[in-house]
Amino acid sequence: MRLSSIILTGLIALICFPFSHTFAQAGYSTTGLAMGKQRAKTGTLPASREVVVEEYFNYHTHDIALPQDGEAIGMDMRFGHLQPDTEDAILQIGLRTPDLMKYDARPRLNVSLVVDRSGSMSGERIEKTREAMKAFVQQLREDDILSIVLFDHTVEVVFRAQEIQNEANVLSVIDRIFVRGSTNLNLGIVTGYQEILKNYSPNHTNRLVILTDAMVNTGELNPTQIIRNSQAYDADRQVDFALIGVGAHFNHDLARDLAENGRNTIHFIADPNDIKKVFIDEVEALIAPVAKDIALTIHYPTSLTLKQFYGYDATFSPGKITLPLNNINRGLTQVILASFEGGNKRDRAEITATLSYFDLAGGQQVRQTMNVREDIPHWRRNIRYGAADYDLEMGKNHCIAQMAQSFKEMALLHEKGEHRSAEQLVSNTIYWVENRYAGKTDQDVQRVLDILKAYHKDLVEIADRG
Repeated sequence: MRLSSIILTGLIALICFPFSHTFAQAGYSTTGLAMGKQRAKTGTLPASREVVVEEYFNYHTHDIALPQDGEAIGMDMRFGHLQPDTEDAILQIGLRTPDLMKYDARPRLNVSLVVDRSGSMSGERIEKTREAMKAFVQQLREDDILSIVLFDHTVEVVFRAQEIQNEANVLSVIDRIFVRGSTNLNLGIVTGYQEILKNYSPNHTNRLVILTDAMVNTGELNPTQIIRNSQAYDADRQVDFALIGVGAHFNHDLARDLAENGRNTIHFIADPNDIKKVFIDEVEALIAPVAKDIALTIHYPTSLTLKQFYGYDATFSPGKITLPLNNINRGLTQVILASFEGGNKRDRAEITATLSYFDLAGGQQVRQTMNVREDIPHWRRNIRYGAADYDLEMGKNHCIAQMAQSFKEMALLHEKGEHRSAEQLVSNTIYWVENRYAGKTDQDVQRVLDILKAYHKDLVEIADRG
């Protein structure tokens, strides 16, 4: 998968270890964690398909250096032992793109806002959506191209694709949006694409932003056909979309399938108050694409045994991991995590990572390579919790990844009716995390641990009922 348009529920200051701070980031989809929080709050266990492991440990901003001059993507590679009582070693590969450039230096934007105005969007949702759309428009330039498509049981283009020019006219159109009817998502998406293609240019940033609960009940109802119709419009052109899912009954499965072509992404909002934050922060991801056609290849010695690769849809062969990645924009930090068992301790383990991508600003294919070496017999050397050479950043990410992996395995066990096994798995993970972080405060870890504990409570009740 490749990352294109990204959405954020809000920029939240978070405390991790003493004297260190992190933030929820604008450069990565937070759907998995947002839905996890919502499910835990309502006492509902997630479906296994909802648990996207990498979205948990990429929720917060990572401590990765900015790219060097001339680089579109900066790389960071770490490999080593995190705990004194095991021979397992952790590999972390970090990616970072430059911060947002000045608006006058970015490519021209060609965007269509496709908004669900069906009855399920009534009340606070449509009110917050109008506020969000206004905030979005106010951040665009006069020569940016905008269209606004509303859909219910039918579709209405209330602002046809054109340069913004007079911002007041656009805001007036948004003020007149009201709810009615049912949900014809297919017609809304198709119409949004049609508006973008009127002014399509490979030199523009061409984007669809869709806000809906995806509860399709009118028009084309077959999810497979809806996906085909969407893909038909961007098969030969780079038109990416961000689908913003709203409400507790959001159709997650359909949204994930729509986003599976790799250039699209989804985000979930449980609280209508977050809609405005999403549209404001989405601008940064929309207007500043960095790279596309991204792939990461990892080579490791056969003396190491790959124990766990956390999340992502990778391909594995002996000594090699191949991972296609999403298109990425400015302001991104992202990590890839794997754990290894030691193998032959007389060998030195060298791991090589090669990142290939098309640099949009430079207009060229780029290949970057890094390697890291660790002396296996010395993994234990001075590595103990709290020591100066303990990598807190990598340790935290690995801890969150382990919890997210437990969510996935828990959901699979629950779906098979093995509730007691699921409860024991979660209980063991909670014990591991609390012992590892005894006496420490990390809100990034605590956020995920709170979800884990809520799921454990639900599983105990289910298992006790037999």
